[in-house]
Amino acid sequence: MEALSRGAGPLRSLTVAWVVGMLLAVAGPRGLAGDTLGLAGTWAMERDLADVGLQQHWQARALKGRIRLPGSLPLAGVGDQVTTNTVWTGGIVDRSWFTAPEYARFREPGRVKVPFWLQPETVHVGPAWYQRELIIPEDWRGRRVVLFLERPHWETRVWLDDRFVGTANALGTPHEHELGVLAPGRYRLTVRVDNRMVVDVGENSHSVSDHTQGNWNGIVGRLELRATPLTWIEDVQVFPEWAARRVRVRCALKTLSPGAPILRLTCRVLEGATGTREIARVTPAESVLDRSADVELMVELGPEAKAWDEFAPHLHRAVVEVQSVSGTDRREVTFGLREFRAVGTQFEMNGRPVFLRGTLECSIFPKTGHPPVDVASWRRVMKVLQGHGLNHLRFHSHCPPEAAFEAADELGVYLHVEASSWANQSTTLGDGKPVDTWVYEETERILRHYGNHPSFVLMPYGNEPAGARHAQYLEKWVTHFKAKDPRRLWTSGAGWPQIAANEWHSTPDPRVQAWGEGLNSRINGKPPETVTDYRAYIAARTVPVVSHEIGQWCVYPNFDEIRKYTGYLKPRNFEIFRETLEANGLASHARRFLHASGKLQALCYKEDIESALRTPGMAGFQLLDLHDFPGQGTALVGVLDPFWEEKGYVTPAAFRRFSGAIVPLARLTRRVWTRGEQLTVDLDLANYGGAPLPDARVRWQLIGDHGRAVVQGEGTPRTMPVGLVTGVGRVSVDLTAVPAPARYRLAVGIKGVPQAENDWDLWVYPETVATEMPRGVRVTTELEADSVAELERGGRVLWLVSPKRVRPDPKRGPVALGFSSIFWNTAWTGGQAPHTLGILCDPRHPAFASFPTEAHSNWQWWYLVRNGGAMLLDGLPRGFEPTVRVIDDWVTARSLALAWEARVGKGRLFVCSVDLDDATALDPVRRQFRASLLQYLASDAFRPHARLTVDEVRSVVRR
Repeated sequence: MEALSRGAGPLRSLTVAWVVGMLLAVAGPRGLAGDTLGLAGTWAMERDLADVGLQQHWQARALKGRIRLPGSLPLAGVGDQVTTNTVWTGGIVDRSWFTAPEYARFREPGRVKVPFWLQPETVHVGPAWYQRELIIPEDWRGRRVVLFLERPHWETRVWLDDRFVGTANALGTPHEHELGVLAPGRYRLTVRVDNRMVVDVGENSHSVSDHTQGNWNGIVGRLELRATPLTWIEDVQVFPEWAARRVRVRCALKTLSPGAPILRLTCRVLEGATGTREIARVTPAESVLDRSADVELMVELGPEAKAWDEFAPHLHRAVVEVQSVSGTDRREVTFGLREFRAVGTQFEMNGRPVFLRGTLECSIFPKTGHPPVDVASWRRVMKVLQGHGLNHLRFHSHCPPEAAFEAADELGVYLHVEASSWANQSTTLGDGKPVDTWVYEETERILRHYGNHPSFVLMPYGNEPAGARHAQYLEKWVTHFKAKDPRRLWTSGAGWPQIAANEWHSTPDPRVQAWGEGLNSRINGKPPETVTDYRAYIAARTVPVVSHEIGQWCVYPNFDEIRKYTGYLKPRNFEIFRETLEANGLASHARRFLHASGKLQALCYKEDIESALRTPGMAGFQLLDLHDFPGQGTALVGVLDPFWEEKGYVTPAAFRRFSGAIVPLARLTRRVWTRGEQLTVDLDLANYGGAPLPDARVRWQLIGDHGRAVVQGEGTPRTMPVGLVTGVGRVSVDLTAVPAPARYRLAVGIKGVPQAENDWDLWVYPETVATEMPRGVRVTTELEADSVAELERGGRVLWLVSPKRVRPDPKRGPVALGFSSIFWNTAWTGGQAPHTLGILCDPRHPAFASFPTEAHSNWQWWYLVRNGGAMLLDGLPRGFEPTVRVIDDWVTARSLALAWEARVGKGRLFVCSVDLDDATALDPVRRQFRASLLQYLASDAFRPHARLTVDEVRSVVRR
C-alpha cells in the first residue's frame, strides 16, 4: 500500500504497508496520560458593561469577581434583572405584551413576566472577562501547549500574561488557542467572552437566540490545557468505502521543528467502543517532516468487518501514534463502517433502504440553558426518541457538542447537523455579509471535529435562508462540500431552496398543513381519510425528499410542568397563561384541556406521519416536534415536554405503532360509513426494519368499543422486503350486519411480528334516522318571540344557531374554529387559523346516547366542527358549563362552546351552533348528532341545571 503526501511540506520517504482488520469513521482525539491539565474550578470574573476592557487592558490587571467554570453567568445568577427595556436576542412577532392592557400587570417593575419564551432570572449581553493562574509543570518543558475550551458562548479572546494569543468565534465546535512552547512556571490566563451577535448568523438561530437555550455568556464542557510534542498529529479523517470494504485515511501531521525525523508511526486497531483486544499494529519506516503534511492511506478491510447502522451500531477504535525526537503524540478515534447514499429518491444505509423518521432538537434544555456536554444526558434523549419509534434527529440551526455524536454513534441514531445559522429575518445569505464567510468556516470546523462520526449523515448550511442570491451562494456551498466530504449527503438549507447541486431536498411541501393554509388545509378543509399521499410530488424529483417540520400541532399547557424548572430559565409564559385562565374562571379545567387537546394532537401527528410513510419513494420526515418548543411565542407542539418527559395522554408504545420501523398502513377512503355499505380497505406495509419479513401474514380485526372483534381476516403468507410494500392485503366487510351507530377500530398487524401493529378509528351510522319532530320539542333557527313564549310556558326548545350568526370576539374578531389543533401558535403566525384545540365533553351525557363519542375530538367531529361556529360564553354567568366545550387558545383562554343547555323561564333550552337545520341534506354524522339531540330533548333526562335570562341567552349571537 502506498502513502500519498501533499501539503505545505512533504513527508519524505514514508512507505506504509498498513494491514488493518477494521477501520471505518473517526471521532474525537485523546492524548497520552499526563498530556492535559484541567482548568475547572474558581476563576476571577468581571462583567464589562461599558465595553472598555480592551481599551483599558483588563488582561493586565486582576479581575474582581469570582465564578466557577465550567459554567455561565446566568447559571451563577450574574446579570441584570429582566425589565421592559431588556434587549433580547431573537425576533418577537407579536409585540402586544409591550402595550396591551391585559399584559399591564406583567410589565410592572419587579413582576415582569414575558410570554414569548422562557425567561432567564438574569441577563447579560456583552463582554465578560475570566481569569486564572496557570502553573506549567516541569515535565511540560519543551512541549507545545494548547488551550482547549469545549463550549464557549460566544467569541473568545485569549491572553497569556500580557501577550495576546488569538480570537475564536465558533458556535458549534471547541475553541482551541495555541499558547506555544511555554517554560515551566506561573502564568496569568485571561479569556474575554463576548455573547453579542459578533456575526449576524440570524437573530432566531437556535445557536444564539433567547427562543430556546438563551443568549448565555460563559464556558461549559471541558476546560483544559493540552500538551503535545513539537511534532504532532493535527487531524485524522477516515473515508469509508463500504461496498469495497476499504477506507481512505487522511492524516494531517505538523511540526515546530522543520526537518525533524519521524522515528515511528504506529496504528493499533481495537475491537469495540471500549474493547482492548488488538486487531492490527503497523510500524512504518523512519521519515522526515518539514513543517506539515497531509498523508492519505488506502486501507483494505477484511470481509468480516462489522458495519454500523441503526440496528447494529458496531464501533471500533484506532490508536495512532507518531514518535519523534520531541516525544510521542497519540490520537485515539472511534469509528464505524458505513455508507449512506442516495439511490433515486430514497436513502440507503449499507445497501438497505432507510426511511428517516425524525424530530428536531432546537437546543432546548431548560435546566442549564446550554446543551448538555455529557454523554449520559444525550443517551437519555436518544433513547426517548427511539422509544417513540424514531431513528433520526435534526439539530435546527445549531451543532451539538461532541457528547451528542457519541451517544448517537453508540445507539444508532442518524443525525442532521447545521452550521449554527438561520440566515433570515435579521440577515441574508449570499449578499456579501460576514455570515457568508462564517458559514464556510463553521462548516469546516464541524467537519474537522465531528465529521468522522458514523451517525452524522446529513448536512445543510442551516435553516430557511433569505436573500436575493441565497440560491446561488448555496449552489457553490453544496458543490464545494460534497466534493470535500462525501461521507454524508448535502443539501442547501432546511426547508429550501431546491437547487441542482442538492443530494437531497428538505421541503415543507409534503405535509398535512402548510404555513398559511389555515382552515383550507387537507386536515381542516377536507373530510378525513387515509389515502392521500405525495407520490406525484416525489415522482417529479430525482433525489430523496425529507418533509420539513411536519406537524406543529399544539396542545394545552401542562401547568404541573412549572415545578420542573429548577434552573435559571423560568416558565413565566406558563404563569401568564395560568393567570389568564384563572381570571376567566376556567382554572379547574386545565388538566382536562391538556388531556383532550393532547388526544387530538396525537391524531393529527398520526395522520401527518402515515401520509409520509404511505408515499412511494419518499425518504423521510422531520417532526416539529416530539417535544415542546418554548420560544417563538410558546409553541407547545410536543407530545413530550421540554424535558423529554411524557405529558400523560399518549405513551411511547402508542406513538410507536404509527412511527416505528415496521408500520402497517390502511388506505381508508373515508372514516364514516353507513350500514348497508361495503367497507373496502387496501393494506400496505412500511417495512424499514433490519431485514425482509419472510412468510409474513397480515391479520386484521374490526373491533367494537366493547373490545371484541365483530369480524376479522387474514392474508396469505408472502415475503415482505425492506421498503414500502403495497397491496399486502385487503379488508372487505359487509356492514349490513354491523351494529350502528358505533365506533369501530380497524386493527392490522403482521402475524409473529408484535412490533408491527397499527389501528384506525372509523364510524358506522344507520342509513336513515327518524325525521319526524318529537312531540313537545320546538326547533328554531332564531330565538324569536314565539320561541321565547314557548319557553315561558315551560316548553322545550332546540335553538340551532347558524355558525354565521355566532357573535365574534369584540377585540379579536371571529374565532377560527378548525378540526385540528392550533398550528405552531397564534402569536408567531400572526393569528393563523385555527384558533382552537378541539372539543371537550362528557361522553356519558344523555345528549350523546345515540352519538358515540369520547371526551375529546376524534375524526367524526370533523363534520360537526367544519360546519359549526364557536360561541363566546362571556355573556353568561361565570362558571357556566356547556355540553360541548371548545378549547380556546391558551393565550386568550376564553370560554367557548358548540352546544349548551339551560332553563329559561319555565322552559328548557338547548343551543347548538352546528349547522343542523336541514335534516334531509346532512351528512351521516350531523344527521345522527341531530337525532341524538332531539331524542335527548324529548326525554326525561333533559333537565338543565343552569338558569339564564333571555338576554343572556341571546348574548352568543350577533345583534
